[in-house]
Amino acid sequence: MCHTRILLKTALLIAATSALCAQAGSSPTRHVASQVVGTVQDYEVRPGDSLPLIGARFGVDAAVIAGQNGLKGSGLTPGQRLRIDARHIAPASVDAYDLIINIPQRMLFHADEGVVQAAYPVAVGRAGWPTPIGEFTIIETEEHPVWDVPVFIQEEMRRTGKPVTTVVPAGPGNPLGDHFLRLSFPSIGLHGTAAPSSIYKFATHGCVRLHPDDVACLFRRVDVGTRGRLEYDPILLAETSDGIFIEAHPDPYRRGPADALRFVHELSASRELCERIDWNVVEEALTRRQGVVVSVSLRPSTDAREGAVAIRGGNDSTSVDVRQSTR
Repeated sequence: MCHTRILLKTALLIAATSALCAQAGSSPTRHVASQVVGTVQDYEVRPGDSLPLIGARFGVDAAVIAGQNGLKGSGLTPGQRLRIDARHIAPASVDAYDLIINIPQRMLFHADEGVVQAAYPVAVGRAGWPTPIGEFTIIETEEHPVWDVPVFIQEEMRRTGKPVTTVVPAGPGNPLGDHFLRLSFPSIGLHGTAAPSSIYKFATHGCVRLHPDDVACLFRRVDVGTRGRLEYDPILLAETSDGIFIEAHPDPYRRGPADALRFVHELSASRELCERIDWNVVEEALTRRQGVVVSVSLRPSTDAREGAVAIRGGNDSTSVDVRQSTR
């Protein structure tokens, strides 16, 4: 009986997919990407590590790492080895901008002529203080910044009973860290942090926060005038030489597609991919929204390995060997 239900569900899903793909327009809001960066790698637990801290460094939710490694508790032992899938789909808009920050994905991509050179996990604005969306330019770079606390944050300090601070000098306790990249958006910047465990979370007042090592690296890569875009794509689809992949994230600002499955149908139809996709796998990925790259090709494909991209892991900056995609 259970097997019959599964077959019936599959048949209905295929029929619905065919109908929706036939109806889909040729110009969806977003585009199919062509690059998957990062890799699946082994990590050796170090003293002081925790799943949230490791997840923040790799750009993977702690619960996902636990699930991938069959961990039932949160305790880790130094020397323990974890398998971490740190792959991400680079948004298609890396073709047009040097920097892309995808808010639901909590990742920043640095590209050169459309090819991703580095990818960094970031913290972005929480739902009550959303990070803005749109094009930006870097208008100022500053090392060892002094933080002039915005009035609205001073008011929040007052409301929550904390001491009201107006200026925080440069140094270890400065929430901006040692590097600040001011954007053309008012009061928004890319900066480091005194709290690395907050990375890969919706935790800021709108700014984009990076690990201290990552922002130092980015600081050397960009200049005043560098163009970028903050965007909001909780669902990404990529076609590479290794197959078709999806990456689905939660939608904390409630700005994603109202009908996620229909959105993927339309995106697929724009590249005539519908008949090559396993829609059962798509439906599961959209339901779970774990933020991991999932192969949705009907035929088994190899792990996606795209472009040589600088990825952060543990406490080190490492260069991950991944293959160039077909663009």
